[in-house]
Amino acid sequence: MPNILTTRNYKLDKSKGNDVATVGISLAPVTKGGGRSMCPSAGTCAKFCLDGTGRNVTGAAHAARIRRTQFWLRDPKGFIEAVSEEIQHEQRKAEANGMTLAVRANILSDQALLALMLAKRHPDLQFYDYTKLPFSWARMRGNYHLTYSLDTHNHAEARRAMAQGVNVAVAFDVGRGGELPERWTLPGESHTRTVLDGDANDLRYLDPAGHIVGLRFKGSKDKRRAAVQAGFVFDPTIITTQAA
Repeated sequence: MPNILTTRNYKLDKSKGNDVATVGISLAPVTKGGGRSMCPSAGTCAKFCLDGTGRNVTGAAHAARIRRTQFWLRDPKGFIEAVSEEIQHEQRKAEANGMTLAVRANILSDQALLALMLAKRHPDLQFYDYTKLPFSWARMRGNYHLTYSLDTHNHAEARRAMAQGVNVAVAFDVGRGGELPERWTLPGESHTRTVLDGDANDLRYLDPAGHIVGLRFKGSKDKRRAAVQAGFVFDPTIITTQAA
């Protein structure tokens, strides 16, 4: 079995400026070996997943994600053992370079069990993820940090997550290098919140609570337009208070 960990990624590499070496696990959002979704609460974002952008679309990368996913589904304990050895290796490398190691357990997936098993196995390391799973705050404990992701179907859940100290990520209709709004209002709220630049680095566990994590849409203009029409990508200039 080839390496499980992804150690080179455009977004993860940005964290090196904070003296943090970041690695992660890229599973297939939906496997071709059985069709089981690795993102059970994906919602609209399933149509616009990063699985279909950049280097993720290459045949080799796609096949590797499927192999990893099938391994995880077939033998969870064996998967945890194998990836734990890789994590320990990356931790030694990071420490040798005077850096700390952080692990994003779900780069393209949303598997809470995988992340929690690894966080328990490596209590001295920081794990973090984005999620759309309901009651996400119940899983955010100790060395596992979560950021909730806004979609068309989960406005009420996003408000509940924010009330429990879980920041909410919002994909805005802003292209690469564009300006994110300074403040924005979650659907159904009556007050604005400060927007953090979630593209500056991937270290979400360093973000102060009570904030919106702004993300620029990744993909072509046509795909961005479709995402806006679907309600997955939000207008940064419109502050909405319509409950959903």
